[in-house]
Amino acid sequence: MKVNRRKFLEFIGRTTAYLALGIYLSNCEEKEKTNLSYHSNNQRNQSKYESALEKILRTIKEKNVGGHISDFDVEEYAKAIESSLKAHDIDYTKNKNLLALILSITIRETGFRVRPRLAVGLPFLLERENDDTTGPMEVHIAKYARDKGISWEEAKKELQTIQGGMSAGINKLIEIVKIYSPSLEINDRNIEFIIADWMHGEYASRNAALQRKLNNGIGEKIAEDGALLIYTAKIEMVNPSVRHKVRINEKGFVDIEYDKKNGKAYVIGKVGQEEYLVNVPKSKTEKAIENYLKNKGINIPSEQIRIDLAKSRTKEFESTLTYKVLADGLLLPPITPNNPNRKGILKAIGAIFGEASDVRQYMKMFKPIYEQVRTILDMYLK
Repeated sequence: MKVNRRKFLEFIGRTTAYLALGIYLSNCEEKEKTNLSYHSNNQRNQSKYESALEKILRTIKEKNVGGHISDFDVEEYAKAIESSLKAHDIDYTKNKNLLALILSITIRETGFRVRPRLAVGLPFLLERENDDTTGPMEVHIAKYARDKGISWEEAKKELQTIQGGMSAGINKLIEIVKIYSPSLEINDRNIEFIIADWMHGEYASRNAALQRKLNNGIGEKIAEDGALLIYTAKIEMVNPSVRHKVRINEKGFVDIEYDKKNGKAYVIGKVGQEEYLVNVPKSKTEKAIENYLKNKGINIPSEQIRIDLAKSRTKEFESTLTYKVLADGLLLPPITPNNPNRKGILKAIGAIFGEASDVRQYMKMFKPIYEQVRTILDMYLK
């Protein structure tokens, strides 16, 4: 039988190709099995040597808690969180609620990003330039710069690292928690106050209660936001060499402090290494306090009221003459560690906890995250 040479060669070529493809696919399958076996063993070994905190963070990452978790470095974050807590002699395994709060705020704020995005849901490349806060926990740059004695640029750079950002955020959070619980116990009675102060500054809850009492007591109409002074109003710098208008919390300012020299009601703003006195207008709350005291026949100079209100972000404010007179006259109950919820303080605090407030909106998104994180913590911390 005569064989067609061309067809024979085509047959041989196809057969050779099929055999080669079969061998290739067989090798790929064996390689895949080997890789799967390697990764499985590697994961088991990795899991075996991971700390409880690393396991918690890895689970949060895998479950994408909050819906916008970044591809963060589990090991580096675990080191940063653990070392930051150790600096306060805190064992995270014995205070699950505090650890859950730290992790939940980090998830809610940035999803473990050191450089926050423009908005949740947008690509990481669309980072927003925010002159106020930055880092994984969104720490206030200016305040951090002042506390550390460094420039605004240095502070921002430091906060945009895992160690620097988490350490600063944890330090701030611990300070706030101690206002309501010196033992760092977090529960349903104080967590909302902690979140409000996290968002609006230390003692914002107490200050908002004071504003509500002023509104109810003398019919004033002031914002119940916890801010007793103007912090963001445009003002003219006193120093004639600086002609442009600035915002107090704008880039370059370290923070707001009040000059007690000669009873002057000035703000000390710091631009670079130079300090400038800045005259700030009175806030509505400041005016309301002056009116209240005047109507009561109580004589406290306006300069002294300003100096006292400069301490409104601290515990020290409660020791000032202005606060004591207001607390006595308005029957303002103090925030006590043992009973921060004291007889419906939420009713005494207005817009800061109102249904339309940013605190309430924050809590609506925060609580499910916190509950899910607590469940994960229970898996690894007994």
